[in-house]
Amino acid sequence: MFNSDSGHQPARYALPAGAPPATPAAVPRTLALQFTGSGSEYFRIWIVNLLLTLVTLTLYAPFAKVRRLRWQYANTLVDGQPMGFHANPWSMLRGHLLILVFGGLYAVAGRFSVAAGTLASVALVALWPALWQASLRFRLANSSWRGVRLQFTGSLGQAYAALAPMLLPAAMTLVLLVYPQERGEPPPPWFLGLAPLLAVCMWPWISFRMKRYQHDHYHWAGQTTRLHAGAWAFYKVNIRAGLAAALPVLVVGLLAALAMGALAAGGLPGPGLEGKPVVYGLVLGSLALAYMMAAMVGQGALMVRLQNLVWGSTRSAALRFGSDLMLRPVLLQLLKNLLLSVLTLGLYWPFGWVRLTALRLAAVHIEADEDPANWLAGTAQGAGSAAGDAAGDLLDIDVGL
Repeated sequence: MFNSDSGHQPARYALPAGAPPATPAAVPRTLALQFTGSGSEYFRIWIVNLLLTLVTLTLYAPFAKVRRLRWQYANTLVDGQPMGFHANPWSMLRGHLLILVFGGLYAVAGRFSVAAGTLASVALVALWPALWQASLRFRLANSSWRGVRLQFTGSLGQAYAALAPMLLPAAMTLVLLVYPQERGEPPPPWFLGLAPLLAVCMWPWISFRMKRYQHDHYHWAGQTTRLHAGAWAFYKVNIRAGLAAALPVLVVGLLAALAMGALAAGGLPGPGLEGKPVVYGLVLGSLALAYMMAAMVGQGALMVRLQNLVWGSTRSAALRFGSDLMLRPVLLQLLKNLLLSVLTLGLYWPFGWVRLTALRLAAVHIEADEDPANWLAGTAQGAGSAAGDAAGDLLDIDVGL
């Protein structure tokens, strides 16, 4: 029998002379995500950034963004290792100024003539995919984990292809709203109803194409992710979120109807709301409550289902992402954020953001075929355009985590 104290191996385990040393077998690992930032830390960053951005007429915005992201990334741990953000705020300031100039030209052009405003709109639509792709490249190239930069490998042509369905509604809007105004005519009545319907029907498909473009091109240490989900999965997520949002409307409406019925049974005279402050207040209060509850439940349901769908369907050759975010804690946190933000006139918002971010990141995990430290050799770094990153903020584009 093999004796571990003897320092000798039996003959059947001995390697032949000149053979390379045996490679240890790859051991699968689960990488947990964690957010360690506190609300008080973020509040100090948020309030200083807000005041300096206002005082400098938004010129401080790139520096505020870098300061916020460096703190956010440093408190985002993947397998116990913090992420890093390395962007130069002065590069982002040049991009920010470019976007301000472009936005100013767009605003001024519309005051001179409808044609000039239309031309500026066309230019904005034509440039948007390029700015979006540059924003993604810049953000990923300035993000790191374990000292290795991430990359975004999506091409410019793929960005235009992903956003191509948005060009149709944009072109219809320009043609059917702008040209009648130039002739002094109202827009076609049918278009006022068709445009929102078209946007609602197309949005899940557009959202799918945007997420697929993003999650098909995240790259780190030789691993490139792919999104394994179809457009119908995005439609189901949006339909279920819509149904969830409709539920509180039905409940509030039913309670309001019962209350008004009880008031009528108590001798409230005549139809109409004139001269009936109790009924008037009940109707307005019910509408406001239904709107807030529907917005909150719809936002929460969409957030939970979309995160679980997108990250649960993202994987590379040796990495598999997963997300098991639950709806109930998210809705409770959103309700708490809403109530305390109203009571504190918005000062609670940074605290609520930190709690919600920690909740969302804790639900994400990564399954790796082996220790990712084995993939760190031979990685490349890159940098994109700061103008694209500034445009991403202006147009409210999110890049993922």
